[in-house]
Amino acid sequence: MKEGRFREDLYFRLAQIHVSVPPLRERKEDIPVLMDSYLINISKDAGAFFNISKDVWNLLLEYDWPGNVRELVNAIKRAAIMCDGNLITRDDLPLHLRGDYRLEGKAYSDTLLDDAISALEKRMVIDALKKTNGSQVRAAKRLGISERSMWYRVKKYGIAEG
Repeated sequence: MKEGRFREDLYFRLAQIHVSVPPLRERKEDIPVLMDSYLINISKDAGAFFNISKDVWNLLLEYDWPGNVRELVNAIKRAAIMCDGNLITRDDLPLHLRGDYRLEGKAYSDTLLDDAISALEKRMVIDALKKTNGSQVRAAKRLGISERSMWYRVKKYGIAEG
């Protein structure tokens, strides 16, 4: 306001109402309601109705959602895009939600950050290639990266093809 970039009268109008919304991790009972609403919207946009498997529901309810509702929405949008049919499964979720690749502090406590990240990245690339029978295209899709990025990582880590 002092700089003249925000109107003083508008500030006082807005300051009359204070809305406090606790983070999603403190109101997990809202997740099913939010998910139902977002699934309807995503389904309308895609022209097909999406459903969520039971194990995905469990993962969504267990996760702490540091990015709050926006992270939840983005995760479900991504999962719907990655989904091969109309049932969103664990494999369609972003990797950090699946819990497959969590860094354990003790395992990497004596390692430089870049070395720990590289080790995790290499493990994820190898795992994705195994799950897709060596298909870099499908592995890249599974990891949410471009085919070019997958090719680069395969070369960087000297991962044998085929």
